[in-house]
Order: sequence, then structure tokens, then C-alpha cells
Amino acid sequence: MAYYTSGMKSTLIDPVIDVDKNRVEFRLSPNALFSSDIKLLNFGVYQTGDPAPATQHLNTLAGSWGCVKNVYLMDNGTTLDQLLDANVYMGFKKYNTGMNKARNIDRYTTGNLVGSVVSETQMVGVGGRPFSQTVGTTAGTSQQSFLSLRDALPILRNMSYVPTSLFTDLKIVIEYETDLKKVVELIGNGVAFNNLANPLIRVDEITNQEAVQQLTREFRGVAFNCYERDITALPHTTATVGVSKINTSSSLIKGFDNKYINRLWCGLYTNATVSLELGAEDSGVMSWGGSLAPIKAIDANWQVVVNGANVLVGNGVQKSNEVLGLLVDTYGECSPPIGGTGIGMVADNDMVSRDNMYSMAKAGWFAVPVQQYISQLQINVNYTSSFNEDAGTDKFRTLDKFNTPYTLFTWAECKKSLAVQGNSYVIGYS
Repeated sequence: MAYYTSGMKSTLIDPVIDVDKNRVEFRLSPNALFSSDIKLLNFGVYQTGDPAPATQHLNTLAGSWGCVKNVYLMDNGTTLDQLLDANVYMGFKKYNTGMNKARNIDRYTTGNLVGSVVSETQMVGVGGRPFSQTVGTTAGTSQQSFLSLRDALPILRNMSYVPTSLFTDLKIVIEYETDLKKVVELIGNGVAFNNLANPLIRVDEITNQEAVQQLTREFRGVAFNCYERDITALPHTTATVGVSKINTSSSLIKGFDNKYINRLWCGLYTNATVSLELGAEDSGVMSWGGSLAPIKAIDANWQVVVNGANVLVGNGVQKSNEVLGLLVDTYGECSPPIGGTGIGMVADNDMVSRDNMYSMAKAGWFAVPVQQYISQLQINVNYTSSFNEDAGTDKFRTLDKFNTPYTLFTWAECKKSLAVQGNSYVIGYS
């Protein structure tokens, strides 16, 4: 289906491969010129197996991006750009959004629930969900999201047009996430889900042949910062009743060696269900962001060492205001949940809504500018694990998150470039 304006037509492209819980693939026709503003439509999941489907929603933090494990832009076997663990990264980017955009745009397009408001009946609250965020039992009753691939693939954001006379076998590949803790809020009661069949991409094609020839001739390549990640399992000592344990780690991050890094962010993640549930009385209900939100660990202290030199002065940063301030200075405005950036906020339903109460300590992102070529990168993080003997009660159950092993995700913006050479191109790190 195509919609025409002067010199341009918008086309909806069906997938050439669409396998539930596996992958979906789209191909762009050769010898054409497309706008790089490519949108993914009709994307999401519908639920099976739950007796109360009306209570189900997409991941609170990432929305429909929680359904995306990996995304690739490829041409003739060459990966032009990719985003691995895309839902983890996009969870951060949805948090790294101003309150106005989070509440008034993202929750309607991606189906998440980021952003807080003050209500008349509660001291704090997140506000109600739009109807469109419901995950129903059919495709027709489920959220159908609108996602921009520019958000996940920086090469598209830095290009205005994509000439398929150069990229003659251009395809977009999306691999689906199958971990329920990253996809939906409710994972108990026999919940299962299927990906919505027949997602679409919308592309704008330039039809004015004079413009096509000129823009194609002038395209000489693009420089961009790709998003790459390294994953490290941290050593952990489990606390016991009345005895906290200090955990110290110094991790060599090898994934960015011999690359120029602009800036990076880190987070401590857990996939342990007991550490992610709202409470003992809400078994199977994920707290804010599920396993896509990093834990704000107790007394977490961060330091980054680049090429043998500390990036941060002194012993690094530890206090919640220092960590959040450095994050905002590095990446811009964020929308933290109430109590999400600190530890120790406990209130009952007379004071704080349940969504906010159980979001505490679920915004543990750390970031720092680097702007150096990497010969050696080291991340030092120390934290305290603590056992809560009252974890069997609903109010305190989430404190279990502080006594679990963590996985360190480190994300960096790495300089790359694509240069046109005659009728072909080369792509590599800058």
C-alpha cells in the first residue's frame, strides 16, 4: 500500500520472514532512494493462558521495545548497524526521556509507563494507563506499537536518505525476546504470549528522479556512534540474617578495546524472579521495568579507569544525587520513578501508590563521558548485599533484590564510519 505526496510516496512493507518468538525480516527494494526515517508498525504481543488477561500490560519501562532482543540493518551479508540486547538499551533510553515526552508520547506509541504525577488522592502516583496499553488475548485487543528504528540504529539517524542503488540487498532483521520478565508485567498464572502477526514497516521513497539522481550522487557516506555492550558476571557474596556482605569487583571490559568511546553507561541487573516481584502477595507481578531495570544496589560505588587513569576524581561516586547528577550531565534529562534512584523508601498504600512503592531502587543507571581511544577499560563497582528477614511480607519483599548476584551491563557509544568508494563502500571503526 502506498500514499503519495509531491515527489515522495509512503509505502507499507510486509515482512518476508515472520516466525513467532523467533524473528521478523523486511527487505527494501533495490535501485531506489528511501528516507532513513523508517517506522515499525503493528508491533507487540497478545496473551494466552492467563485467567485475567485484562490485567496484563507491556513492560513498564520499555513497552513494546521489551519484545525486541536484537535488531540488525544488513546489506549483502554486511552488518551496517546493529543493537544487541536492544530491549535493555531501549529501557535505558525510555528512562532517559523528559517527563513530558514520557507521559504524553511514549506511553501511547511504545506502550510503556514512565513518568510520575501528583494526584489529589495520593501523595505520588504514576497516573492511569491508556486503554491502548492493554495486552489482550487477540491481536485486535492488544497494544499495537509505533516504533522508530532510528532510536535503535544510529546509522539511520545520522543519514537523511538510504540509497539502495548502493545497498542493493538491504534488509532489517528483528529477533524477538522470549523472556517474559522483559516483555510483560505479569508472568504468573500460566501466562504465555505470541508476537503479533504481520508487523509492518513504513518507508518514504523519493520518486522525483532528478532528486534521486542528485542525492544518490552526493551521498559519500556517514559517521555515527554505534551502541555496543559488554556483559560481565560480578562476583557475589550472599548475606545472611543480621550479617551484610561487602562485594568488591574490578572488571576488565574487553568489548571496547581499540575503539574510540564517546560516553558510556552501566547498570547492575538481575534476572532472579524473587528479586523482581512486587511482593509476596503479588507473586508473578514484575516491579517497575522487570529485568530491564537495573538495581540501585546498597552503597554502590562506581569508578571508571581508562588506559590506567581514573576518569572520576577521588574514590568515584556513590551517593544517589551524585550518580543521578552525573547521568543527567552525560546523557540529558531523565524521568526516574519515585524512590527509584535511592534506597530505603518504604510506605504503605495510604501514602504512596503501589506502583511507586515497589519501584524503589529500580533506577540504578550510572554514566560517564569518556571521549578517548580505548587500550584498556576497567569498571570498579563495590556494593553491599543485605538479607531481609521480613521478606515474607508484602511490604518488604522487594528488599530481596539486594541479596542476589548481579550482571554488569556496560554500554558505550563507539565511533564508526561508512565511506563510499566508487560503486561500493567500506565500513569500520573510526
